[in-house]
Amino acid sequence: GPPAVTMADVDDERFWQKTAGFMFAVAASLGIASMLHLAGVVHGRHATFHASEAGWAELVIGIVLAVGATVVWRGGEGSRSIGLATLGFTIVGFLVGLNFTLRDGARPDIAYHLTTLALLIAAFVIVWRSQPRVMREVVSPKSSDVGRTRSGRNPG
Repeated sequence: GPPAVTMADVDDERFWQKTAGFMFAVAASLGIASMLHLAGVVHGRHATFHASEAGWAELVIGIVLAVGATVVWRGGEGSRSIGLATLGFTIVGFLVGLNFTLRDGARPDIAYHLTTLALLIAAFVIVWRSQPRVMREVVSPKSSDVGRTRSGRNPG
C-alpha cells in the first residue's frame, strides 16, 4: 500500500527551510501590500477605509513574520515554538485585517486576505503537528509492542 503519512520531524532541516520559505514569501507579500497601501494605490469601497493604517499594520506584521522566518530557517531547538508564535501572530493580524477589509476593502484585497489566511492556518497546523524525533518514538509504539502488557509479556 501507500507509505504511511508521518508528522514533520522538527529535527529535519529541510522542513524548517521550507516552512521559513513560506513565511518569507508571505512577509514579502505583506511588504508589497504595505507599499501599495502607503502609496495610496489601493483604495477601499468607502471613505471609512484608511489605506495608510492598513499599510502600517501590514508592515509590522511582515517584519515580525520575516524575523520569525529567519529564526525558523536555522532549524533546531526553538524553531517550532518561534514558528507557531509568529504564524499565530500573523493569523491574528490577518483576521483583524480581514475584519476591516470585509467592511470597506476592495475585492482583490479581500481575496488576498482570505487566501493567505487559509495558507497561514494550514502552515500553523503543519508546524503544530511536528514534533521531535525522540518524542515521536516515545509516543508511537512499535508494532512488536502491540498487545504486550507493561511487564513486556503477551497477555495470553
